[in-house]
Amino acid sequence: MSDSGASSRAALLSECTANAHARWPKLVLADEQFSRYLLDRMIGTEPSAENPVLLHSADLYLACACSIGDREALQSFEALCFPELVRAVAREPKLATSLDDIKQQLREKLFVRVGGRPAKIEEFNGRSSLQTWFRVIVTRTLINLGTRGPKERPMSDDALSALPLLESDPELQYMKEHYRNAFAEAFGHATGALESRCRNLLRYSLVENLNIDQIALIHSVHRSTAARWLTEAREQLMRELKRALGEQLKMAPEEFDEVLHLIRSRIEISLERVFAGATSIP
Repeated sequence: MSDSGASSRAALLSECTANAHARWPKLVLADEQFSRYLLDRMIGTEPSAENPVLLHSADLYLACACSIGDREALQSFEALCFPELVRAVAREPKLATSLDDIKQQLREKLFVRVGGRPAKIEEFNGRSSLQTWFRVIVTRTLINLGTRGPKERPMSDDALSALPLLESDPELQYMKEHYRNAFAEAFGHATGALESRCRNLLRYSLVENLNIDQIALIHSVHRSTAARWLTEAREQLMRELKRALGEQLKMAPEEFDEVLHLIRSRIEISLERVFAGATSIP
């Protein structure tokens, strides 16, 4: 790059940073970090007064802060963009998914990295406003929910078949042979009895391997609240399973407690099979 080109780009970065600071004075983001973020999205463009990156530099600043999980930025994003989601959902009264569930799904999609998938917010390039970009995501999400319905599905096969039973494990082998149908039915009843939030919490933790901070972000709560909710979800599942299994087996309390003890240590394996169908929104 020529000296004049480098000078122009430096001037553009300086102006973008100044615009961002003026728009979001409460956000704390290192100028060097924002400059790198901005330069990555300016590849193939020539700095000029008409550059769209310059026009939406404040939105890029907010997106950059959101991508690193800054709580103030995440709250600012929701204040800026989520009113559009509320209006869009209000225009779709036949949706089978609640507004709160849609918010959670969008937070997961926008701000959480799952496996090798980057957070969607990292794709924002500043060529349009953040609100316009978000409106497109909302529209696609509602179309998807309207045509495909809720993403979660009940267990389709025997949960005990997921257990790694060995010939040398006679107790578990006996349990599989004698309680297969009863456990499968009870497990289906137990997971079906869970509230939507509990099912989502268990899916995030057990299937998507999200940590407490990521789960807290999705629900927009403090990490201690998310940890308490997850503990409560696990306890509720065990209560429902014990109740449903007791109704199925009709056995003496001491015998039932022994069976439940054998099952309890393997519950999470079966949980993964139940929630594996709950995928993220495209």
